[in-house]
Parts: sequence; C-alpha cells; structure tokens
Amino acid sequence: MILQVRKRLARLIELVRYRLDNFFTRGFSAQIIVLLFLMFVVILLGTCSLGLGLYAPENKDVAAIGHKFGEGFWDALWWSMMHIFDPSYVSQDYGANAAIVVLALVISMLGLILFGGVIGLVSAGVERKLDTLAAGNRPVRESGHVLILGWNDKIFSILDLFEDYHKPVTITILSNHPIAYMQEQMRTERTRIKRVKPILRTGSPTNLNELDRVAVRDAYSIIVLADESQPNPDDEADICTIKTLMLLASHVPLVPPRPKMVAELQHRENLEAARIASQRSISLVCSSEVLSRMIVQSARQPGLSHVYTALFGFAGNEIYIQPYPLCAGRRFGDLIFDFPNAIALGTSSMEMRDGRPYFCQHINPGNDHLVSEGEWLILLARGAVVHQPNPVAASEPKIMTSAARHTERERVLILGWNSNIYTILQEYDTFLQSGSEITIAALHPPETVSALLEEKLVQPLVNATHTYVQADYALSVRLEALLAGTYDTCIILADESSEERDPDSRAIVTILLVLDYQARHPQKPFKHIVAEVLSAANSELLRRHSKIDTVISPRLISMLLAQVSQQLMLEGVYADLMNAHANEIYLKPIQRYSRQPGACTFADLMRGAAKLGEIAIGVKIQADGGDPLKHFGIRINPPKHDPLALAAGDEVIVVSNDDRISAA
Repeated sequence: MILQVRKRLARLIELVRYRLDNFFTRGFSAQIIVLLFLMFVVILLGTCSLGLGLYAPENKDVAAIGHKFGEGFWDALWWSMMHIFDPSYVSQDYGANAAIVVLALVISMLGLILFGGVIGLVSAGVERKLDTLAAGNRPVRESGHVLILGWNDKIFSILDLFEDYHKPVTITILSNHPIAYMQEQMRTERTRIKRVKPILRTGSPTNLNELDRVAVRDAYSIIVLADESQPNPDDEADICTIKTLMLLASHVPLVPPRPKMVAELQHRENLEAARIASQRSISLVCSSEVLSRMIVQSARQPGLSHVYTALFGFAGNEIYIQPYPLCAGRRFGDLIFDFPNAIALGTSSMEMRDGRPYFCQHINPGNDHLVSEGEWLILLARGAVVHQPNPVAASEPKIMTSAARHTERERVLILGWNSNIYTILQEYDTFLQSGSEITIAALHPPETVSALLEEKLVQPLVNATHTYVQADYALSVRLEALLAGTYDTCIILADESSEERDPDSRAIVTILLVLDYQARHPQKPFKHIVAEVLSAANSELLRRHSKIDTVISPRLISMLLAQVSQQLMLEGVYADLMNAHANEIYLKPIQRYSRQPGACTFADLMRGAAKLGEIAIGVKIQADGGDPLKHFGIRINPPKHDPLALAAGDEVIVVSNDDRISAA
C-alpha cells in the first residue's frame, strides 16, 4: 500500500513538473508569471511568523517588526514582503527569538533567488529583443523600394551605382547571411556611402513568408542575384535563383502595378529552365555569357570596356526608351539633330505574344526607316531628354558601302581557366579567320581539361584550333616559356584552376610579369591585352599603374542588372549592343568620318557616320587613354556643336553592323 502511494505521488510530482516545464517554455510572459507566483508563495510562507511568536513579548522592541495593523495578518504580510524585497532588512531582526530569525533568513534567501531570477529573466528578454531587432526579423514597411534577393559580390557595385541615381532610393536586401556579416562586408567593400542606406534582412529568398516580410509585392523593382549565401554550399546558385523565380512568378500578380524584375544566372544552360520557372515574365541576365562577350570584344577593341562602363552606369549618359508622337512618320535619318542632348539609337515596337506584351528593339534601323505611330525611340541622353523637332528635313545622306565584318587569322593566348572559358572560346571563334590558334594555359591536368571541353563546349570551334598547356604561368620562368611563341592577343582570366581564395592576386602577378616581359622584348608585342579581375578596387589599382584594358566582372554585370531593373526594355537593347551578329559598338579611326579631325565637331562625325549607315555615340581621345580622371579618354555624347580638337590617333565610337553591306 505504501509503495503504491509512493508511486502515485511520484507520478503526480512528475506530471506537475511536466506541466510546469511546458508552461515555463511558452516565453517571457509565462516565465514571469511562474516567478511571481513563487514569490507570492514565499510571501505567504513569511506570514507563518504569526504562529512562531512574531509578536511575543521578547520581540516587542525589535525594529523590523511593525505594529501598525493591530499585530495581525497584515503586519505579518508586510514583515514578510520587506524581507523578500530587501534582504538587508534581516539585520533589523536583531533581538528576536530564534524561530523568527531563522524564518527571516529563509525567506530572505528565497527572495534573493527569486529576485535574481526576475532580474535575469528581464535582462535576457531585453537582450533577446535587441538581438531580434539586430537580426532584422521585423517586417519591412516600405513601398516603391528596390528589393535585392540573394547575396554575392555584385551587391556592393549595385549599391554604389544607385548612389548616382536621379532620385533617392530605398534598397532592401534579403539574404541568408546574418545582419552583422552583411554590415561588416558593406563597411569594407562599399566605396561610396552617401545617399543609399540599405535595409538588411536575414532570411531565405526561396521562402514565400520571407518574401512577404520584405514587402515583395510593394517593391518598385526586384533584382535576384545568383545567391552565394544559401546554407548548403553544395546547392548551385542558379537552382536557388530558379526556385525564387517560381515563387515570384506565382505570387506576384501580372497586373499593374507589378514590380520590374530581373534575375542573374551564372550558366547559359540554365536559361531555358529559368524562363519556364518565371513563366517568361521576368528579365534574365546570364553573367557568364555577358562577361564572355565583353572579354572577347575588349580583346578585339582596346578601350571598349571603358565604353561599356560609361554606357551602363547611372552617372552621365543613360539609355531611355520613350514615346515621341511628333516623330511619327519621319525618317529615322532625319532625327539626328531633333534632340540637342541625346542621340537616337533606334526604335522599339510592341507586339502581343500569348496575351502578353513583348518589346522588340530595332537598333540602328537605317536612315530610311519610317517611325510609325506605335514605335518608341531608344535614346542615349545626358539627363532628361530634350526634344526640339527640326522643321527642316535633313539632307539625303549619301550612303556609302560599309565593308563586311573583317576577320583575321590570329594566335590567342589565354592564361587561366574558369567557367566562362567555354563561352569565350565560342564567342572568339566567330571573329577569327580559319586557321587561327588559341592556346590555353592553366593548372588543370590535361585529361581534366579534355573532359571539361568535351562536356561543356556546346559546339566545336570552326575557325580556330585550341591547344592546352598545363603550366603555372604566375611563375616568371614558366610564363617566359609560354611567351616564347608569338601571339597577337593575351587574355588573363580570374583563374579557378589554382584553387586560390583570391584569383585577383594571381591575375595581378601575371599582369606584372607580362608587362615586364613586353618591356624586355619590344620586338614581340601583343596587339591587345585584356585582364579579368573580380574586385573593383583591384581594377582601379591596375588602371592607375598599367594600360591594360581591364574587365571588372561584378561591376559590369551589376550595371546591367541595375539598369534593367529600372527599365525592363533595356534587356533587349543591351543584348543587341553586345551581340556579335547585330548592331554592336565599335571604335573606328577618326579619318573614316572626317578629313579634318582638328577642326570637326561631333555633329560632323554624326553626319559622317550616318553616310556609312552607322550611329556615332562618342569619341575616344588617345592622349587621355591612361587618365582615369578623364574617363580614359572616353567621351560619350559630347555637345554636338563644340569643337573637339581631335588628333590623328583618336577614334569614333559608333553603333554599327559590320555584317551588313549597305546599298551604294
């Protein structure tokens, strides 16, 4: 019988403990309630002093014992509360009987324990609240903001670019990184901190609740980055992007006002899956494809990367697509001087596909193209576009024959290996004459390279043969052995084959060695040297200490993402300008457009370009090519009627299709 009673009592105690534990874990309010209840029990325990002779004659002169309420329950309650709230009060029990002194010590000690628990609980609650605020768990109460989903190195360039935007911008960033990490990275990596104050939130861009927390439906524009912050590093960034696109396409309504959305993908083979996931309603930028085009075109035309930088930023000139009804019915060639601060690059028309509007850009449509009522103009302008229609029709330009694309047989040396090399090889192959040679040097074993090329190279090269050499080209002896042959072009990539944490360090060492070799062997110069660097700070260092035409990977892609996020129609415009088989950007000799470079104006160059079926958008002054303060000699859309004072070595920046032969 006694054993059963003990078992029941043990079960009861266990049940009470279980219920108490559950209640205690409900949070701050439940914990406070438990502590206050225990404190009330201890206070009641102190009232037992009445039965221990609290008001016995020997305690009459004790200072701690009050007599205000007739020496009854309320006096005992007050005596108990004072000992719990102020443990030092026990010193005033001097002279009381032993039972009262012992009880005073017990409830004072219990009071210390309970008050310590309350203070610790309050302190922990305040700290937890501060941590919650610092962790960025609060919902974003913004509208019309720019929302960036994901995290990679491009984010710093995007923030710097929006410093030049024509109005203040609120930018919210959602990534898996802790707030403290993001703040520290921005402190060390951002070069400009003035107008843009980002709002940071920790969370997964592939979680719908997290997207709602950053007001995804109220954003003006959304930029989805190839996320490097996902918890599982084995997950491919493009897969995370595709998951985010699925959420955006299904939960952000198609009807206006709908945020303008653009997403970055790292690999071209994932583009179709991303289009399907986004229901073909979100603009996509493939960073590897764009970078490969920029590297190849910069290798063909020194200075072109500086032109891209000037065109893709928010400072200075921007590309606008706007309607101009007064231009309807006029020839495109007659609009040259309708815009004092702008250059007409082409037109944009809208057509419906599957019930959705699609914008088709027509860059350099030809002088005889008649602008229809539904067409908008694509303009390169300084600030807000000024339209001053010219009542006098321009004279008929004499169209001269434009030569077809000129290809050459070249020997190209590529130092380094990364995921962009497959696109670079195929892109470069389109510009080469049959019989050209491409030599690649990196640290991968030859059998690894053969397997990668067989797997990743979508189409075999037609005009060039490729040779691989396993060599540590960052060592002077190995590099000189490579450079013993004669090459026309040298491309230095951000190398992944060395598995170094900072590919830029290897690239900088290689650049210095190549420049030193050229200085010691002037009889074997490269026509062009292009280096790919990942850090804007390293690019600035190289620009100030060498004349190499550098390509900044994160910054140029950041520019595209930022621009397209504000005008979705720019996606097609930029794709056309960087397409090797469409109207792209060229730097051509000044003598092609003017016989008197020293006395011509930009208006003269525009007329000369129009006669050749091209559009002049700027000039490159050779004398300023090494001066970053003068934008490396690049002047986009200069005032049309101011003298330029050009020299024989200067070049005109034009938009042209060299594949097209204009009618004579």
